[in-house]
Amino acid sequence: MEGIRFTDRTIPPQDLPEELMEPTYKAIKAFWNVVNSEALTFACLMAPGDLHLFDNQRVLHGRTAFDPTAGVRHLQQCSVNRDEFHNTLRTLAARFNHSAQSLTMAGGALG
Repeated sequence: MEGIRFTDRTIPPQDLPEELMEPTYKAIKAFWNVVNSEALTFACLMAPGDLHLFDNQRVLHGRTAFDPTAGVRHLQQCSVNRDEFHNTLRTLAARFNHSAQSLTMAGGALG
């Protein structure tokens, strides 16, 4: 296994034989409990002007609740689709005859 892409908000209904339904949902719940355990959680309070940059392929992340009466909350997010990034990199590398066109990329993208 090279990676896991998991978001609880987009898990579709599972098309499984009836006898696998309960163990599958129990496994999903167990995985959810592990990745959300306090032992694996890093939390920080951001201040105006703070920037957090991370590789979304490697970090499970989220936000906790906030008190809307405590002030204004403004959070901007910028995402780059990994497959599109790798494809653009390989295309430009091939066009300019650069060695990056033969890179093996993480996440299953092969050069």
